[in-house]
Amino acid sequence: MSNITFKKYLKENTSQFIDNADDIKRWLDEVGICDDYDIDADTLIVNVDGNMLSGNTPIEYFRCQFGTVGGDVDLTDQQLTSLVGFPKHVKGYVDCDNMRELKSFKGLENTTIDGYLSLQFCGNTNYEFLPTVTGKSGKANIYLYNETVSSLAGIHKYGKMNGSTITLNANKIKSNVLGLALLGCSVIGDGTSVSSWPKWLKIVNELLATNINNTRRQDLVFELQTRLLDAGLDDYAKL
Repeated sequence: MSNITFKKYLKENTSQFIDNADDIKRWLDEVGICDDYDIDADTLIVNVDGNMLSGNTPIEYFRCQFGTVGGDVDLTDQQLTSLVGFPKHVKGYVDCDNMRELKSFKGLENTTIDGYLSLQFCGNTNYEFLPTVTGKSGKANIYLYNETVSSLAGIHKYGKMNGSTITLNANKIKSNVLGLALLGCSVIGDGTSVSSWPKWLKIVNELLATNINNTRRQDLVFELQTRLLDAGLDDYAKL
């Protein structure tokens, strides 16, 4: 099959995932996002021994399901519009900054990451579908700085952060921060000094600092809601 014929085949194939190992290999070699990989003959899941990098070819979406990546995933500046097919387990870090066409993190909700996670300056308008970050490969720092997100509604639904430090654009957040008490994170920051933090952020961090070993997350949610309401921050006191 010539390159022109193969590209036509990809364009006309209405299913997102390619349905045979030979064409998955051809697609992977063409886009160049990983070198040392193996395709499971039964499931067609692609496991990568090394790193998964942006390559030189713009990718709109994944044409296969990735399983385990033994190294890091760095897709910064890629043109992905969907993360469906994203690796299920990344043993290193994940850096997916500046993906302006990406409107949702759907596809990450069943992913486990052992290093840090960076999803900054993407096109998303919410923080639903976050993965689990274990911190096994170092500090579990999570970077979510974004100008387009004004609510943290749904941030708690899927991922768990296991003592992570989360950095986000706190001054842009206007509502629904209770989910932070369910994530398991230890500190929420915004890259500025504590003196310039908005009131809601100070309240959240005061609670987390005094309950760092408290695993009764529902109790933390109730306590955070009480403190926010007492401070007159009703819009923030929601999940």
